[in-house]
Amino acid sequence: MTWEAEVEELRRREELARRMGGPDKVERQHASGKLTVRERIEALQPVFARSPVLYGQRSRKRQGSP
Repeated sequence: MTWEAEVEELRRREELARRMGGPDKVERQHASGKLTVRERIEALQPVFARSPVLYGQRSRKRQGSP
């Protein structure tokens, strides 16, 4: 059994998602004062990278821990 058709369909869908509906849709978002979803995620990445709470590090020792 070959998966070529399925893989090609996934690649096609990925490309559609990357284009976010096309340049006219992106421009419409910007014209209404909004960022695209990818731009919003990109803007949040530094916040997640700096926050120890968000990636599982404790900010203080538990009682009884050395």
